[in-house]
Amino acid sequence: MTGMIDTLAEMFSYPFLVRAVVVGLLVSLCSALLGVSLVLKRYSMIGDGLSHVGFGTLAAATAMNVAPLAVSIPVVVLAAFLLLRISESSRIKGDAAIALISTGSLAVGVMIISLTTGMNTDVCNYLFGSILAMSKADVRLSIVLSAAVLVLFALFYNKIFAVTFDESHARATGTRSGLYNMLIAFLCAITIVLGMRMMGAMLISSLIIFPALTSMRVCRRFKTVTICSAVVSVACFFAGVVASYLYATPTGASVVIVNIIAFLLFWAAKSAGAGARRPGVALLAVLLVFALSACGGGSGEDAGGGAGDDGLGGPAETGEAYEAEGYGAGPGADGGAGGDGLGGPAGTDGAYDAEGYGAWPGEDGLGDPAETGEAYGGGALGDLLPGQSNLNGTSAVDLSGIDPSLHADAAAANGDEYIEIKDRLFVAQVNDIYLNAEDYLGKTIHYEGIFSAEFYSDLDATYYFVIRYGPGCCGTDANPGFEVAWDGEYPAPDEWVSVTGALESYQEDGYDYLRIRLSEIEVMDERGEEYVSA
Repeated sequence: MTGMIDTLAEMFSYPFLVRAVVVGLLVSLCSALLGVSLVLKRYSMIGDGLSHVGFGTLAAATAMNVAPLAVSIPVVVLAAFLLLRISESSRIKGDAAIALISTGSLAVGVMIISLTTGMNTDVCNYLFGSILAMSKADVRLSIVLSAAVLVLFALFYNKIFAVTFDESHARATGTRSGLYNMLIAFLCAITIVLGMRMMGAMLISSLIIFPALTSMRVCRRFKTVTICSAVVSVACFFAGVVASYLYATPTGASVVIVNIIAFLLFWAAKSAGAGARRPGVALLAVLLVFALSACGGGSGEDAGGGAGDDGLGGPAETGEAYEAEGYGAGPGADGGAGGDGLGGPAGTDGAYDAEGYGAWPGEDGLGDPAETGEAYGGGALGDLLPGQSNLNGTSAVDLSGIDPSLHADAAAANGDEYIEIKDRLFVAQVNDIYLNAEDYLGKTIHYEGIFSAEFYSDLDATYYFVIRYGPGCCGTDANPGFEVAWDGEYPAPDEWVSVTGALESYQEDGYDYLRIRLSEIEVMDERGEEYVSA
């Protein structure tokens, strides 16, 4: 239990993870509530169809350099109404109408991308999801719209129930079934657009289908199915995010896998005789999935596994387990001095304090052996995020809404707060800095990476970067990291360096760019993790 609490505390110490979880839980809840009606009306694949429409719209918005969500929401809502109208008033029914609109929209989106921005990493986020690639503006809009969906669903619950179970009877009793079908389509369209940023066009329909089908294994009444579906969806999403954080797996895929496990457990509970009489048995199964995902760690013999309270394991080759909260913890129950409990090497009696040699002063930094002076980070979410490193195709950052004083003197305006970019959270932290630059301008950033120099002949200038290699889209590579500026002599290209400096913005050719004004650069003897997936 202590290990789980420590893991969650570490996980929620990152603001971008907090934002992602809040939006994800709301979208999961909305998807589950609407999913029951869509599955019963045999419209479960509408999510897949509308997500493809959303992909096409997002591609067009990106090509036009306008806010993606603001453009895609009205277009997807219109597509939902059109889909409903085609299905009800023509010979093109249900699944055929969905296939017609979805494949057409996907083709349009791919064509727009190929002719404009190209198949870059940001496109992969829309296809496969990127729970961390959300700005604060996206989060605010998502929370407001999710709340609106939940309120409207609650207000018109009885009418939605009526048109879901017996539309003909509802129409005969005076219920305007067409209006409430449109309401369902409207709510579904909004939920799909919000969920696409999180799960991607390829996986968003899983949030609609799985919780409803899972709940129907053990529940029989509409209300109990709806409530159970909401609980299952929220629990599976949270378990999937925690599992993704612990094991560095793709978040969207992790959530779907946990939903599959929950479905199988509910099906097994029904087969074992629980059925409709004991739905609580199946709910306990979901909690079991969550517990297994969130506890983390194995035995000391497991690579990266852990024994002890916080599940931090010793080296795989030794089969040893370190004390709680310390890498090679020294004497004492907390494995080290200081609030972070950072331990020294296993073979010594010493223990580092929270800000001593062997560990950077981070919330979850675990001290590496003394001879390296490095620090290990925590887990990571395995999403593909847009690196926007300004390398190999310089990318501008929109800073138009930021106080101009931050441009002129970022350090004075925003303070000198220290931020360490962790190894296993490298892409996620770098991406969060680009997405929410106004929160980081002027703050001191430290990280390690590969020094690179790029000469741009059209500008007759050389730009310097400290990057790592990461996954791009469709076989291309990404280079997450930052442009750097240094007043002294630069290292040779491809050297592994440790850099520290303040994040600043500068303008060139009418665009804003981010870079780190270095106060320290050091060539390291030992190279770190050059290729990062998260």
